[in-house]
Amino acid sequence: MKFSLDYNSTEYFIDLLSLLVLLLPVYYLLRCSLARRVLLIFAGLLLLSYIAPRLGFWFLVYWICIFIMQRFVARAVAWQELKTTTHKTLSEDSAANHGAGGGSSPSVMKAGDFVFWLCLVLSLLPMIIWKIYTDEFTQFFNLAGNRAVEMLSYRLWEVDLARNIIMPLGL
Repeated sequence: MKFSLDYNSTEYFIDLLSLLVLLLPVYYLLRCSLARRVLLIFAGLLLLSYIAPRLGFWFLVYWICIFIMQRFVARAVAWQELKTTTHKTLSEDSAANHGAGGGSSPSVMKAGDFVFWLCLVLSLLPMIIWKIYTDEFTQFFNLAGNRAVEMLSYRLWEVDLARNIIMPLGL
């Protein structure tokens, strides 16, 4: 099944320009880094929702998953460094006491790397699936996104129904 993916990006940039007129003064008035981030997140969600509300929902879920995966990678790297440091210390003690050479454990070194590569592949998985199964993924993306928006707000769901079938932006 082929989709007509005609979207006029000029409207998006006109919306972006008009939003920037309001957004930039508020951004510079805010001193807190967290408040600035929240402001930019909501501005991005608003712009994506102008195209189709399902896009805002999709990217909100996607970036929350990326945030969680970043935490997993950071913990895995910290765990890897802790284990490597502990292992080196134990190896040095063992080498000093027994005259044997120390070394780092290959399985400990691979654990943090495995978590990193797993999270990288998981974050790229939607793009990979979209590139291989373009029509099926586009259909799934639009229908599932529309159903998710329906669960959030009936009125937003009605607006989303009126939007064109779109290709997932950013993929």
